[in-house]
Amino acid sequence: ARQGLDRQTLVAGFVEKGYPSPQVLYLAPDSTGINEWAAAWRRYLPEDVSSPDWVFIVSGPSHLIDHPIRSPEKLAAFHVSREDRYMVSKSWLKDNNRRSRFLIAGVSRLFANRDRIRPLLFYNFVPDYESTAQQLNEDKKQISSELSGNCLRFRFLLDSIHLPGSQVRVIGSPLPNTYELPPSVLQAASDNSVTVIDLGNRKQWPLDAFPDGYHLSELQAKVFTKDILTTLKKNR
Repeated sequence: ARQGLDRQTLVAGFVEKGYPSPQVLYLAPDSTGINEWAAAWRRYLPEDVSSPDWVFIVSGPSHLIDHPIRSPEKLAAFHVSREDRYMVSKSWLKDNNRRSRFLIAGVSRLFANRDRIRPLLFYNFVPDYESTAQQLNEDKKQISSELSGNCLRFRFLLDSIHLPGSQVRVIGSPLPNTYELPPSVLQAASDNSVTVIDLGNRKQWPLDAFPDGYHLSELQAKVFTKDILTTLKKNR
């Protein structure tokens, strides 16, 4: 998402549309999805301090679908606000083990980052730690692949943005292969009068558009951003 939309092209495009000195803010934590996005919006851009003109939600094939929380620790430490901790613990986490980890990480960054610290110690001193850790990671991937198909947290995010649907866009992120956004995502957007822009996900991009096989090139990002800007109305 961060490399798909070019900041300078966005700024220039909004100036042309009549917005004086536009500011573009990226809220794009790595390796995250709707769980982190919905929580982080409420933590970092609450209604009393933020009133943007436009919100772009850039998604791949499954980012907006409800999915199991991969790391309760990181969610608590970096994304969920203090005010939302009880709600998230009660409604988003399904067992006491995860709730406990979530609550501890909310008050201890050391605990939240233990996955970075622990391997440095264990790989060197615990027999068979590496093979066991790899197996656990594979199990986590399997759990994360079991998507529900629901979009409750995407709908929660749209409610939290506190803007008319006409000022929000869901944008299919450019990827090497074409794909369809899930029907439940399209329905949630429609129910909230949010326009879906599928200029990225339905387009068959040239091979050189993705130099590393995944992220859009700087040149193609400028092209894609200009295409997005053509779908927006001018400021009045």
